[in-house]
Amino acid sequence: MELRLSRMENMNVELKSDNWLMAILILVGLIFLFISVLMHLYLAYLLMFRWKTAFAQKLFKYPGDKVDDAEPLAKIVALYSISFSVVSIIAASYYFARIGRYALPWVVCGLGPKCFVGLYVFAAYPQNWLNATILFTPPLTALVCLLLSFK
Repeated sequence: MELRLSRMENMNVELKSDNWLMAILILVGLIFLFISVLMHLYLAYLLMFRWKTAFAQKLFKYPGDKVDDAEPLAKIVALYSISFSVVSIIAASYYFARIGRYALPWVVCGLGPKCFVGLYVFAAYPQNWLNATILFTPPLTALVCLLLSFK
């Protein structure tokens, strides 16, 4: 009987430590997801309404491009950023509703392609590291943390 109790206590300690690790991973993932949503909404605002500002052009225009040539593509990226933010918010709300298994497809659909777009931008335009960092780092971190939290 005592042996059984000690085994149960050991299992309880292991479960508690796993829960803490999972909670930390989820928290880190959601923080980066929130930061990523804010950055994408700001990027969408810049590209939709403040395209002529120097910061928006430096962020998106690549060497040799004319400003007017890149503007339609910037509008598409702005719309993609808005849709990414909406998908991320839906994923986070599903996750907080404690039905995590339903959030996984939203997280993968919202964050996975963004990581590949960031890798493409970084590979194609290594001199534009700021844009690649905005596209790649927060979604990748959030994706890894949230995927690790699903067992």
